[in-house]
Amino acid sequence: MAPNKKTYKAKAAPSTTRTTAPSSPPDDVPDVITSMTIPPNTPMKFTARSPVEIRTRWNRAGLTIQADNPTLLSAPYRMELYPTADLGAAFARGWRSLPDELKLLILSFNLTLENPVTNADIRSAFNGGIADHHRRTTAEIKSMVHDVFWASNTFEVRLRHNGIGPRQPDNEVNGKIRSVKIRLEDNFTHRDVKTAVNMAWGMYGFDRLKRVDIEISWAWDQDVFSVPRPRTVEEWCDFLGGTIRGCWVLEQRGSVTFKGPVGQMVEPDEAAMVERIEEFLRTEFEFDGNP
Repeated sequence: MAPNKKTYKAKAAPSTTRTTAPSSPPDDVPDVITSMTIPPNTPMKFTARSPVEIRTRWNRAGLTIQADNPTLLSAPYRMELYPTADLGAAFARGWRSLPDELKLLILSFNLTLENPVTNADIRSAFNGGIADHHRRTTAEIKSMVHDVFWASNTFEVRLRHNGIGPRQPDNEVNGKIRSVKIRLEDNFTHRDVKTAVNMAWGMYGFDRLKRVDIEISWAWDQDVFSVPRPRTVEEWCDFLGGTIRGCWVLEQRGSVTFKGPVGQMVEPDEAAMVERIEEFLRTEFEFDGNP
């Protein structure tokens, strides 16, 4: 017979620690009856009528605790709490009585992940993770989870030189996504820049984007696949000249950032040139949605 899963009895928080839980006032300790999340570095007290499974990004298997009395939890990373008991008919009736706007706010808060969502995160969320758990609560919540998950999160799309193309979510859901982080990396080409712009312009099914953040990597290997790295503003103009005429005007909110040691792009004494190049690349993208 397989051993039973261990359940740990959490100690009740001493009364003197109540002032350290700003998210849970002393007279308003939540009773966890459905899944919820605790943001990073946010002390929070709670009670639970049944054992609660706690998951983090690094511990997807979960740790189960009991919290019969007010119990304080805090961690430097996001925690997901999953009660193990059935919610029951009373919860379903209470949920149905809520305004639609409040339902969306609750689900959006619970289903929004801490970092831009990768393909691995998507698989985890729908395979025993936060989205899967919500789909097993009530029929109405199950019908809402899919759309809310895609609309609430920022999704990571990687563009690179090696022909893989956008590592984007399934085309069937791209139209539900509101926010993307596009990473131009590993010797990207002007074709990758054009792909990023096309995404913002509504191609590949991304026709409802509200935010587009572009991250440009300086991790550039010399002459990989016969793609020499540009080293001056003039060379960048030539490099991008096949597609860029002036600047790309995007209707979304967004930003252009840079990642990686600049020493891989130019020599240390050419820092001023790096600044010129970064400023040039920033001006190539104009975000009309920014205030």
